[in-house]
Amino acid sequence: MHVTGRSEIIIDRKTIKSFLHELTAKHELKDRNKWEMNMDDTFISNLIRSLVFFIVRVDKIEAKFKLSQNRSREDQKSVINELLSLNNENSIDVAQLMINNIQNKI
Repeated sequence: MHVTGRSEIIIDRKTIKSFLHELTAKHELKDRNKWEMNMDDTFISNLIRSLVFFIVRVDKIEAKFKLSQNRSREDQKSVINELLSLNNENSIDVAQLMINNIQNKI
């Protein structure tokens, strides 16, 4: 994937902290190894100081549709099984795309 656009550095600590909480809540919600941001404020402040946060305002996206089709059937089935075992919406959707891709080649 190649993305073209304009970037903007985020320096407001309150915005960054809010973003991290939202990001964690959204992407860790259904994960079986759920990680939560329940650390003390000093740790989070140090974490924020050690990272650079930015937004990219996307003008153009170029991407290729790849679902391990260059791998053996055995490898593809292994990837599908692992994705299904994660039991989250995105993983299941990708697994289904891979299953459809295999069936279309038979």
